Amino acid sequence: MFSKSYWFVISLFLASTVGCVGSLTDRAPAVDGGPGGGGEDAILQTPRRVAFEQNVAPLLTKPRPKGACIICHQGPEACPTGGGSCFLGEDGLDHYSALITSRAVGNDILLITGSPATSRFLQRGDHLGNAFCTGVDTPYLGCTENEAQLIADWINLEGGL
Repeated sequence: MFSKSYWFVISLFLASTVGCVGSLTDRAPAVDGGPGGGGEDAILQTPRRVAFEQNVAPLLTKPRPKGACIICHQGPEACPTGGGSCFLGEDGLDHYSALITSRAVGNDILLITGSPATSRFLQRGDHLGNAFCTGVDTPYLGCTENEAQLIADWINLEGGL
């Protein structure tokens, strides 16, 4: 006969090898208080997605002396071939997904990397559009906060995708 410890070890082994093949997704509770919500709108936001939506997304539409980021980096004019300048997507419905999968023009480097220091999105600086603000009235008049730090904090949350 086999001992209880033998069956315990066999049970642990089977539980660890059989496991679930899907992925777990947190869902919001059902509106009627039932056992669960459902649908894509009910998926709870991850901390990195919440940080993006609260701190980074508003910066993309913010008026700047040379215009908001979305003027050049979103929409049909920027996206005729899905090129590198189209990193905010065609319609702006999901800047997050478009941005984290976009690559720099002419190469295969992701715009959002695991480090703010190597992120092409953050390190681009002043170009045909303005650089992100780094403090009050820096690098141009009208800056009110350190946008670069907000973006760096979000990139650190992404942790290398």
